[in-house]
Amino acid sequence: MNGIDLIFILKKMNLKSLDLQYNKITDFSPLQTHYNLHSLNLAYNGAKNVKDFINCSELQNLVLNMNQINDCSGLEQLINLQILNLGYNQFKNIYPIQNLVNLTWLDLQCNRFEDFSPLAQLVKLETLFQVEAHECIQFILQIYLQGVQFILIKIYFHFSYPYGCFYSIAKLAISASQQNQLILKH
Repeated sequence: MNGIDLIFILKKMNLKSLDLQYNKITDFSPLQTHYNLHSLNLAYNGAKNVKDFINCSELQNLVLNMNQINDCSGLEQLINLQILNLGYNQFKNIYPIQNLVNLTWLDLQCNRFEDFSPLAQLVKLETLFQVEAHECIQFILQIYLQGVQFILIKIYFHFSYPYGCFYSIAKLAISASQQNQLILKH
């Protein structure tokens, strides 16, 4: 059975959860009719956009890591999302995400984000996984993510943070290489 046959069969089912990770699927348009999906894992495929599943308005868990997506337009319609994994794609802006006010867990690792200010709207966010943009980390920690309980930060260079910027975080993981330093200053 090839990927097209599988998608055709799935189209006829009333699924709540669907895991299609580690396939080479690039066309997810048959998912447009799966309105009742609560969990969708499309990791490690060839997806290039999110428009094929924006009709899945009941989605609570969406995994899109390791694809080739560069535009997250349409995600703003998935207002029931609580868990969103966008890691290892080619995103540059995250403005559509600001409408996902029910998000509690967000993975943004290995993208090309230029502005993290849309995260200010994510008042329920508890876990932010692996922020790597050094110019935005301090901004995020001090102003926008005061309710975040867990954050993993990768440090790739010398960078200092004001003492207390991690005050509200219950668990903090910092990854730094031998050549890099993390300095907390008073």
